Amino acid sequence: MVLSPVEMQDKEFDSKFRGYDRDQVDSFLKQAAQDYNLALQKKCSTRKRAQRDFRTVEILY
Repeated sequence: MVLSPVEMQDKEFDSKFRGYDRDQVDSFLKQAAQDYNLALQKKCSTRKRAQRDFRTVEILY
């Protein structure tokens, strides 16, 4: 299962005795989701550019 940035950001965890600092976890998940979303956008952009470049090379040859 591939997580989406929204799923990462909206993930809720149960609170346990002596658990992690909730604000730190929330902050980390928010940053991870933003970074993951940026990586997905770059991947899509790179794929489109590669497809465009491939078509250009096909036309030239």
